[in-house]
Amino acid sequence: MKNIQTPFEPLIPLLLQDWWSRDEACMIFTGYIWKGSEGRLTDIKTGEVIAEFRAGGHSRRDLHTEINDRYIDICQVWDGSDHARDSGIYKPSQVTPKWNKYYILDWALTKTPVIEIPWLDWAYEKEFLNQNDRQRKRDLLGAKVVAVDTGKEPEAGEKKIDNLYRLLSILIEMMINPKYKKDFRSQTALIQFIESKFKSNEPSHSGLGGRTLESVFSDIKKVRDIDLPEKE
Repeated sequence: MKNIQTPFEPLIPLLLQDWWSRDEACMIFTGYIWKGSEGRLTDIKTGEVIAEFRAGGHSRRDLHTEINDRYIDICQVWDGSDHARDSGIYKPSQVTPKWNKYYILDWALTKTPVIEIPWLDWAYEKEFLNQNDRQRKRDLLGAKVVAVDTGKEPEAGEKKIDNLYRLLSILIEMMINPKYKKDFRSQTALIQFIESKFKSNEPSHSGLGGRTLESVFSDIKKVRDIDLPEKE
């Protein structure tokens, strides 16, 4: 029986949460979720409650098997992937660790065709998801893609030093390589050039995102003030 007026309405409470567990996420990507204290299996798009085995016929048992197989496939993809442990992205717990929902969605977008997200555009259009919030979470990782799981919390100081050395090597190359020699009229233009030319070829945690570079250049200016205009 259909009991919903708005497409994807059963998903709204989860979209309003900031953190999802592995099991919640993998279930969402099957197209179904568990609702209520009794755990009613519910179609995300239509709101249809899927009858229990004993209440349904053979076709319902087949549907349960299909959903469960899909859930297992997605769980295996998740378990076989490296996942970030960055502060603000990952919430450790001995019972149910959780990840920021935008991190999970970005991860899922790299796993087609096993995972499809037909409701993603709708969620942004209805403002249950926010692109600015998503970008802030991506900036925590310093990249568009997920970070590599090292099995421990990343050492922020070590990563920052590596990223500064990486940026310095890029600036040196831009000075001596004829391919990159160019006059920049503003700090903004320099940041945009570095991000567009170098970020995609560097590790996911390279720190070459626009906002990260703006922060680095701001810190540099505190040490040695250079009169560079912020706007062209």
